[in-house]
Amino acid sequence: MKFHVYGSCAGTEPIAGWHHLSFSLQHEGNQYFFDAGENCAYSAYTAGVDIAHTRRVVISHTHMDHVGGLANLLWYVRKLATGLHMETCPVIDIHIPCIETFEGIMKILKNTEGDFKCNFKIIPHGVCEGVVFCDGDLCVKAYPTTHLPKDADGNPRAFSYLIEKEGKKVFFTGDYGAVSDFAEVFRQNEIDLLLIETGHHSSEKTAKTLLEAGFFPKKLAYIHNGKDVRNDPENAISVTEKILGVPTVVLTDGCVFEV
Repeated sequence: MKFHVYGSCAGTEPIAGWHHLSFSLQHEGNQYFFDAGENCAYSAYTAGVDIAHTRRVVISHTHMDHVGGLANLLWYVRKLATGLHMETCPVIDIHIPCIETFEGIMKILKNTEGDFKCNFKIIPHGVCEGVVFCDGDLCVKAYPTTHLPKDADGNPRAFSYLIEKEGKKVFFTGDYGAVSDFAEVFRQNEIDLLLIETGHHSSEKTAKTLLEAGFFPKKLAYIHNGKDVRNDPENAISVTEKILGVPTVVLTDGCVFEV
């Protein structure tokens, strides 16, 4: 699995060199985005990623630092198709916990040039616990988190995602309330890489709570990073490895990694 990181920062004020959360997975020539921070489309395209072949966008929850770039991503795909006549995927599926947010984004887009008429379809899907999609050997499953309270109908509004491909398993926590949010995942799976946010949890707290819960991924990567990790990534790595005993990295904007 090959991943590109476009934004690795928590929901902060603008900070030079750090953008809000977004990364994509390359699969069968297409891009699968996870969250869509404000600069994701620009960062991806200028890094040489073929965003015209965006196949799916999977949103963890609809706070602005996770969806602020979704409209622009779709707008750029259309711009590449109409302006540069680039081939696109016939369908872009949007997996989003709150359909109302998607509808608001589409209202904005439909009032741009050409009424946003596209040569591809954009299809929204609400997110529920369980399988989100399976495309060949790529499968994504959703697990609710307690980062946000449930909606008026009792439905979760925030999710983490288990990404499986070619026998490898990557778990993206999204924003979470407590490590217990993903206890089931660790009970049932051996995790090759844990992508865990530090926007709401320090590196020391993260390592200690994972240790107490007995959750040991093969490797840990910090993302959606808060001050603790942004200001001193080397210390965050050192503290985590000392407490948890798991190889640790800090993801930054523009990095590419494989699992």
